[in-house]
Amino acid sequence: MEAGFPVGDVAEQGWATDGMLGYKKLWQSIDLVDHSRRGDVMSEINEGRWTAEIEGDFVVFLIGARINNKLQLIRSIKDLGGRKGMKYMLDYLTEHPEKGLLGYEMSFPVIVQYWRSFEHLEAFAKDADDPHLEPWRQFWRRVGKSGRTGIWHETYLVRDGEYEAIYGNMPPKGLGKASRLVRVGESSSARSRIRSAVK
Repeated sequence: MEAGFPVGDVAEQGWATDGMLGYKKLWQSIDLVDHSRRGDVMSEINEGRWTAEIEGDFVVFLIGARINNKLQLIRSIKDLGGRKGMKYMLDYLTEHPEKGLLGYEMSFPVIVQYWRSFEHLEAFAKDADDPHLEPWRQFWRRVGKSGRTGIWHETYLVRDGEYEAIYGNMPPKGLGKASRLVRVGESSSARSRIRSAVK
């Protein structure tokens, strides 16, 4: 791994820590071949053109991490929560849909999350009974002013109808996993799908 190479949540993904296995995980993450399920992979493909439909406003939350010093890789893994890192939190949220996470896409090096509202996202971030607040505090205690591990996120509030998506010959992906997939015709355009945002 080159110094400064962004590796996302390496503690959970294993990309930077498993040698050749890490490259295999990276290869799988870009969906050239889907090894995540057994059986006929083609049965998971929605053939043709599809779009995502979701009622009401929602939130898109992007989050990632960066190992800034390869000589402190193990410390960075611990900085990011280790076994209590992002994957653990996402599993918890999946088991508790009332928390507001609609779905997520575990990609490299960015994790994309879809939330019902900013209020849900903020409540999860601040609730001491949920598995985020303490790892967040521990991160800053561990890292302090050291620059060995970087973290970042961006939050986007999406108003009802002000989005568009297209999926061609794909399994459920992105917003399509967090909402409802609807087949569209060949004449469907990005402008027609985004509806109220473009007049």
